[in-house]
Amino acid sequence: MGDAEDKNYKYKGRRVVRALVKEVTEQIEDGATVVFGGYSAGGRGAMMHLDWVNSYISSQKKDTKVVGHIDSAVYLDV
Repeated sequence: MGDAEDKNYKYKGRRVVRALVKEVTEQIEDGATVVFGGYSAGGRGAMMHLDWVNSYISSQKKDTKVVGHIDSAVYLDV
């Protein structure tokens, strides 16, 4: 979901999502419907990025609709 480093781990989900969306947006036609989502842990990450994905694609492509499909998002309340 984020962009951070811990002792032995590097979290680069935000960079990956933004790079992917920017690359794919070039192939989307104006007026298309884009479904962005994920399942389980990917659903949690998709939930965090959906607003940005919508605003980015909508700003680049005329009359394009972005919808989210979040399936069984993992959320640990700790």
